[in-house]
Amino acid sequence: MLDNMTPQEAEAEYKDTLRRLAQEHGGYSAIPAELWREASEVSRAWAVVAKYEGQVTKELLSRYMIPLSIIARIMPTIQMDEARKVSRADQYKAFEKWACEHDREQFTTDQLVEASGFGYQTTLKFIDGNPYFHKIKKGLYECRDYNSDREQAKKSK
Repeated sequence: MLDNMTPQEAEAEYKDTLRRLAQEHGGYSAIPAELWREASEVSRAWAVVAKYEGQVTKELLSRYMIPLSIIARIMPTIQMDEARKVSRADQYKAFEKWACEHDREQFTTDQLVEASGFGYQTTLKFIDGNPYFHKIKKGLYECRDYNSDREQAKKSK
C-alpha cells in the first residue's frame, strides 16, 4: 500500500477487500474472523493517519493499539525499530548520573520524581539508602556525586 492514502481511498480499499474476501469465501458471513479483523485494523490505522495528517509516528499508531504488522504494511517508510525500550537498569543509571551532575544541590521529592521519570513511590524507594541522595529532612534531598566523594576520602587519608 501507499503511505499517503487518503481517507476516501482507505475506505474504498477496505470495502474492496471485504468484497474480494466475500467472493473468495462464498459470502460475508463465511469470511474468517482473522481476515475480517485484519481488514478492519488496516482501515482503523488509516483513520489515525488521516486524523494526524503528516505527524504520524510508530508510537502514535501503537497508542491506538494498531498491530506492528499493520503499521509496517501501511507506513513502510516508518522505521519499525527506531526506538528501543529503555530498561529499568538504564533508567536508574541515568538518574544516578543526573544526581552526579547536580552535586550538592537540594531538591524536593516532587522535583526528584519529575527528574527521574518514575512514579512517586518508585522514586522514594530508589533514593532511600542510595549513596547518590542524602536526606536533609522529610521531602528534601541533596544530590551527591558518590564517586567523587569516595575519591576525595581516599586522597585525604
